[in-house]
Amino acid sequence: MVKLTKHLCFAQTEKGLKECNDFFNTAEYAPLSVEEQKKFFPQVPVRQQASNKICNRIIDQTGVIEEKTQNFVGRQFVFEAINKFILANPRGYFIVQGEPGIGKSAFAAQFVKNQCCVHHFNNRAGGINTASRFLENVCAQIISTYQLEYQTLPAQATQDGVFFEKLLEQVTDKKLIIMVDGLDEVEETDMPGVNKLYLPSLLPQGVYIVVTTRPGETLRIDCEQTSLFIEPDSAENMADIREYLAKADERIARHEGNFRYLCDMLPEIGTDFLPTGLMNYYADHWQRMKGRDERSEWLDYKLKVVAALTEASDAIPIKQIAKYAGIKRSRIQTILDEWRAFLSVDEDECLCYRFYHDSFRYFLSKLEIVKEECVDLKMANKQFAEVLDNRSA
Repeated sequence: MVKLTKHLCFAQTEKGLKECNDFFNTAEYAPLSVEEQKKFFPQVPVRQQASNKICNRIIDQTGVIEEKTQNFVGRQFVFEAINKFILANPRGYFIVQGEPGIGKSAFAAQFVKNQCCVHHFNNRAGGINTASRFLENVCAQIISTYQLEYQTLPAQATQDGVFFEKLLEQVTDKKLIIMVDGLDEVEETDMPGVNKLYLPSLLPQGVYIVVTTRPGETLRIDCEQTSLFIEPDSAENMADIREYLAKADERIARHEGNFRYLCDMLPEIGTDFLPTGLMNYYADHWQRMKGRDERSEWLDYKLKVVAALTEASDAIPIKQIAKYAGIKRSRIQTILDEWRAFLSVDEDECLCYRFYHDSFRYFLSKLEIVKEECVDLKMANKQFAEVLDNRSA
């Protein structure tokens, strides 16, 4: 069978492993052993044999992991912080926070690649952002990886966190690490006080959950926990940026005098245009900021705050936003809290807010509805100033 496996072409994914075992089953061979799986499917986390009904509930996210880890560099300080936390604590949550685009998902993918651990990548655009999809995927992985005695997932397994917590209790004699990427992508629940994805507030001994998320997400946690915020201008992050750029320079240096090569490698540098991928990324930000608000709520309040932040090239305090937009400070604070994932907050003498990256501000400034609002607010503020001048004359 080993000789035969060498000549068969199966993808290096969970699906490929399943197809391989199905093939051998049809040919009346035994499925791959653990050692054979390690040899022929090194990219796939080692799982003992579980029923097809369990394996079919696992979401194969190997493609996501491969895509996210292309040209991956750095983040050693994050890996080291997690390892230190695990060594120092019998269980717990490690929360990796950072602004959009800082590389949280790429880090999560590399972590999974290194650890071959249970994992779940939330993806709002792909519809993988509900508690039921998380519970189905992660419970199936735990059963398969640790050879738990289940032939199928119970019907109630995806309805709440009870079965998930039961599985965690069953593996307390082993170290279990679960990577959960993109908590901010998860659909909101109608149950106040319940953690997103039904993540337990109290973990059993030997269980560690690593979560990546944008700022603004909170979890109720009643056991060991710590968090690490990746500061954009931190020495560690800037060192990783330099390492990434050095590798990019190596690719650019291969131009051999060919302008087509350079044009394809650097399509948007030196222009006023944003790359298509970044435009789509920011368009998703825009839709999430708009949410499902009533039209009156959006036009009367939120759009004015967007306009104020778009006009400001630097971080500004709430009182300045209120003066420009003509909205009560308390309402502005609520809006800013809701948009925390897309903002940077400078803490000097008072809290000052700006969009997390100037290119996102540039994107918003080019939207017709924002441009019109900026013009309207400028006109209103000018007229208001003229009225005050006339009264004081």
